Amino acid sequence: MTRHVPARGAINDVAMMRVLMRARLLGFPVLLIALLLAGCSSTPHKAFSAVNLTPGKPVPLDLAHNARSDLQVKSCQRTSSGWQLDGTVKNPSSATTSFQIVVDFVTSKGDTVLATTEVNVTGVSAGSSVDWTATGAPGKTGVSCLVRQAQTT
Repeated sequence: MTRHVPARGAINDVAMMRVLMRARLLGFPVLLIALLLAGCSSTPHKAFSAVNLTPGKPVPLDLAHNARSDLQVKSCQRTSSGWQLDGTVKNPSSATTSFQIVVDFVTSKGDTVLATTEVNVTGVSAGSSVDWTATGAPGKTGVSCLVRQAQTT
């Protein structure tokens, strides 16, 4: 059995539960349905785009297209332009598929969403893996990266 070890700076399940509890207490809509562990292999692919959203902005999730288990987080690190979360998504289906991934950059305590980024990975061939990157929270310290949701589109 392989043990999943979160990337340095990645938010753990306890911190994630704090975010959810505080979000509920503060009256923000809770969009996270489940926390799932995932493991995938990766190959290079450049068909992704990312756009910064209003921090904590609700993004519709269709549970029938939930792709959380197809995701693996590699690292969360501070860069010269902010914080960067690197990950991989794997298409387990027999057809080409696209993915939408929503990433929140939160305080280490988990009580504040500092930035939200939507990553769209397009045209992932059947059985292939694609690397993707989300950036946000420039100029901030003590940030954790959190994949809020992932779904096929």
